[in-house]
Amino acid sequence: MPSRRALTTVIGLLALVTALLATAPPARADAAAFELRPLVPAGAGYQDGLRAEVDYWTLGRMADAGLNNEDADATPPPGGWDDLGRPWPRGQGLVSRTAGKLFMQYTDVDTGAVSTSSCSGNVVTSANRSVVLTAAHCLRVHTPLDIGFGNVVATNMVFVPGFDGTNLPRDPAGTSLPGKDIAPYGVWGVTR
Repeated sequence: MPSRRALTTVIGLLALVTALLATAPPARADAAAFELRPLVPAGAGYQDGLRAEVDYWTLGRMADAGLNNEDADATPPPGGWDDLGRPWPRGQGLVSRTAGKLFMQYTDVDTGAVSTSSCSGNVVTSANRSVVLTAAHCLRVHTPLDIGFGNVVATNMVFVPGFDGTNLPRDPAGTSLPGKDIAPYGVWGVTR
C-alpha cells in the first residue's frame, strides 16, 4: 500500500491537471490553411509545362525516388501468404487502373535544395475526372524543429496509375521515359 504522503502527492497532481484542463482555452488552429502554388499554372505555356513535368521523370529518376534502393520486392511472411495479406494480382479489378504512385520533386523553402520522393495515390470520382487523393505529408513537410526533415514543398509531380515497378531497373543508366510495362496507363502531369 502506498504511503499517505505518496497518495497525497498523486491526488494533488491529479487535481492540478484537472484544473489546468478545465481552464485551458479551446483548441484552435493558429495557422491558416496552406495551399500549394499550382505546379503547372493555367494560361500560356500550360501544355509545355505539363510536358516538361512528365519528361523530367525518366526511368532513372523514378527508380531513385520510387524504389528507395530496396533489395527485394514483397516477400511472403514466415507462415506464407493468407487471404488478407496476399499481394494484389496484376490486372484484377479496377484498383489496378486507379491506384498508383505519385513521383514528386521537393524544394526546400529555406535552402533551395532539391530532392525526390514518391507516395501512393488513388484516383477518386470527381466532376472533372482528374483528382488523385494522397496524404498531405506527400506534398508538404514542415518541421519547425531542426530534426532533419526541413521545410519542403512539392514543386514537380506526376501520377502513374497502375505503376508496376517489377521491370524498373534498380539503377538504370539511360534517361528514357517509362513504357507500358511500368506505366500501363501513362504518366500524368500534376497541375495542383
